[in-house]
Amino acid sequence: MNENNSKLIGIEYIETSYDDTNIPKSYYCKLCDCKFNDSNGRDAHLKGKRHRLSYKVILFLFFLNFKIRLIDFLFLIRKKSIQIFKLIIIINHQVQNKIQMKQ
Repeated sequence: MNENNSKLIGIEYIETSYDDTNIPKSYYCKLCDCKFNDSNGRDAHLKGKRHRLSYKVILFLFFLNFKIRLIDFLFLIRKKSIQIFKLIIIINHQVQNKIQMKQ
């Protein structure tokens, strides 16, 4: 899929700051800990690889019903993608072990 035509995902993680005249002055992505000064930067971030990967990991953790503090997760997201995939593998392994123990 072309980056310019990508759907904006995870916009619910964007906080908008307004000036005194109620015009947006900056945007902050709580998921990736990034700040943007205009909507073009925000939209480019929402279409980017890092944000999309972070969003997918959040969904993965949600569907596994794995409870992790958001601040801990944000720290982990700052790592390279390969480390995030290792985290997913570890979490999946732990969940599978818990499921087997219950049976």
